[in-house]
Amino acid sequence: MTHTTLPSLAKIETIRNPNKMKSLATLIISLLFTMFAQAEESKTTPKALNDRLSVKGWKSLGEKDFAQVNCNPDTFQFKKDGTIHCTGKPSGGLRSVKVYKNFEVTFEWRHLRHAGNAGVFLWCPRAVLDKLPRGRLPQGIEVQIRDLGYETNHLKNKGKHSNWFTSHGDVFPVGVGRMKAFTPEITYKAEDGTKYKVGKPTSSRCFPTKRLSKGVGEWNHYYIEAKNAEVRLWVNGEEVSGGYECKPSEGHFVLESEGAPMDYRGMKLRELPLKSKTLNNNENDEISSSHSLYRRRLMGRSGKTLARLARARWVGFLRWRILPHQAEWNGKLDLENPLAGQGMLDSRGMGGADSAYLSGQW
Repeated sequence: MTHTTLPSLAKIETIRNPNKMKSLATLIISLLFTMFAQAEESKTTPKALNDRLSVKGWKSLGEKDFAQVNCNPDTFQFKKDGTIHCTGKPSGGLRSVKVYKNFEVTFEWRHLRHAGNAGVFLWCPRAVLDKLPRGRLPQGIEVQIRDLGYETNHLKNKGKHSNWFTSHGDVFPVGVGRMKAFTPEITYKAEDGTKYKVGKPTSSRCFPTKRLSKGVGEWNHYYIEAKNAEVRLWVNGEEVSGGYECKPSEGHFVLESEGAPMDYRGMKLRELPLKSKTLNNNENDEISSSHSLYRRRLMGRSGKTLARLARARWVGFLRWRILPHQAEWNGKLDLENPLAGQGMLDSRGMGGADSAYLSGQW
């Protein structure tokens, strides 16, 4: 007797509707790709930051969340896969539709050209953006996105390392922006072991404490916290730079176009509540950890530079963490002038994204 094997129901369905199986295969591949991308991001992101990114309230930013400022309609292109491509031409910006005060934003970026330059701006005033001429850059607080080639070109052409910028996440005020830097001056060690200094004590530009950015064509991750007139930047999972006493501290979130093609992906933003007037235990811990952070950043300094940085950091600590809760303090302390008789920083960040007019004295 000859036995005939009947086709399975799945095979019958495939024969009847082959397009259905193709659609299913496409869906599975798409899901696997998403899971792989998320897994890769988790590998490079510390648990503490992953926990912060996993809370509720994050909103993915797409084309409907942005409005033109002074670029061409196709300068910023929103792709079907969620990538935002910037051609880099002309120079200018693309602003958020909404105005933000306290918020956090996360995204990945990659440069597509050696020595490319770009950035994102925080708290850009609408009055400035509405009058921004074609080819001019936004104003506010910039978190720079610069390819490593920018530094290597400087070293090749000048014969020395840059003493006023890095390619690893500088944060600084531009135009109407004002900010006091967490790290206005820092000493780095080059690959050959030599040391070189970047910045100066009166600089309003913050230089990263670690050099973590990857080169052209590679994806980098930024997490930015902008709240209570303070900016903090994490590069590829680690906090590296920021500033306090930012002005303005409310405005638009702006993507910058500055001559070089680049991509963004996974851009999400979460609005944060205004600062609380009640000093709770968590905030007490935060004050303690913040003070320790300042102490670590001062380690290794000496002489006149140490004295200047110590005064700047302590004043920043008082105003950043204690001033908002001064009603909770019983002792007498002149919080408006905690170091009476000492000079105060009065730095100004001026001009475009590639230059900063630094002034101020003690």
